[in-house]
Amino acid sequence: GVLKGTSIAWDNTNVQTFTVTGINEPGPVSIEIRNATAFQVVVDDISWTCYTAPAGTPTITVASTNMNGFTYQEGSGPSASQSNSLSWADLTANVASGNLVNYYEFSVNAGLNWYPASILNVSIPPFPGTSVAATPVLVRLKTGLSAGTYLDTVILGSTGATPVSVYLSGTVT
Repeated sequence: GVLKGTSIAWDNTNVQTFTVTGINEPGPVSIEIRNATAFQVVVDDISWTCYTAPAGTPTITVASTNMNGFTYQEGSGPSASQSNSLSWADLTANVASGNLVNYYEFSVNAGLNWYPASILNVSIPPFPGTSVAATPVLVRLKTGLSAGTYLDTVILGSTGATPVSVYLSGTVT
């Protein structure tokens, strides 16, 4: 193995504390305690902090960055929903969203609840390196709009990740 720390020799009966820092080795690790004196060695309590894998680059991806064809007749909205999927890797904070205007609604629970992008947050467990593949997100053109074409851009971001823009286009006739 590779020697990672040594201590001084003690020749008394006082409690001694020996610490080795800066060890971050993946895989099995052996601890060897050698007695270089004629005195007895008693070990009481060994504490260990686990290996921490280096974090990758935080990324957010979506299946489609362009969603169009949302439509309904005036007075009969909302539009039918369309599905997109959101994935992320190596995030250390929630995925947050924002949009330029507020014509569309989003659901991350199969349409049970609908939210504007300005308050939609996708929660992730609070530990480094979190990755999730293909979380479904439903999108629809919200009800109550007048006849016209509705364009919007939703921006998804998280700490350290490059923001991802999703462009939305729909029509109320």
